[in-house]
Amino acid sequence: MILVTDKVNGAWNYRRFGPDVWSKTYPQCAGNSQSPINIKTAFTIQKNFNPFNFTSNYNEEFNFTLSNDGHTMVVTYNGPKLLLNGADLNGNYQFVNFHLHWGPNENVGSEHQVNGIKYTGESHFVYEDFETHQIAVLAFLMKSQPYLINKKYKKIYDDEYLTTNQWYKYFDASQNLVQENDSVTIELNLPLLMGNNLIDFWRYNGSLTVPPCTENVILDCI
Repeated sequence: MILVTDKVNGAWNYRRFGPDVWSKTYPQCAGNSQSPINIKTAFTIQKNFNPFNFTSNYNEEFNFTLSNDGHTMVVTYNGPKLLLNGADLNGNYQFVNFHLHWGPNENVGSEHQVNGIKYTGESHFVYEDFETHQIAVLAFLMKSQPYLINKKYKKIYDDEYLTTNQWYKYFDASQNLVQENDSVTIELNLPLLMGNNLIDFWRYNGSLTVPPCTENVILDCI
């Protein structure tokens, strides 16, 4: 079991100090461009973007720090810069952290909804352009599904296996971080955690989904 404390950590949580009262301590949480949202696909506009580009060293395993911050499990990195650009993003965005959102069951874990439907979980890969302080978030909607083997689609399942294996490492390490500020070093590969579908996504200008709810954040929901 992963323990996330019920105390007033930073004056917010998802229980007594939930989203309905966040704005009392963090005024931006009452802003006009808040995330998450319900993505209504009938009202979206299709646009073609150039591919995302990552620095050449991106597709390697690095030592990351996995920490229990009292709200979730956060993965940070202090090594050489891992940069993201492309896809009509202006500037170079440096990896800041990734973290996971989940719920009490597999039907309500994600932050965002698509046509009123929530997913099992949602992982956020957070980047910042430190020249402009613009933040971009790659938000992956996660489903719980059985793992199947089919030789005809071996390459697809090999990719899925590698992605699933990386997440197993994340979850296995998380089980030991039962107290706030517990941390551990873990080897991870960011591209494998993201999977291979970075082509289809919904983009909008929103905010961080938790306090301080900073706005003018580019959200790409995948």
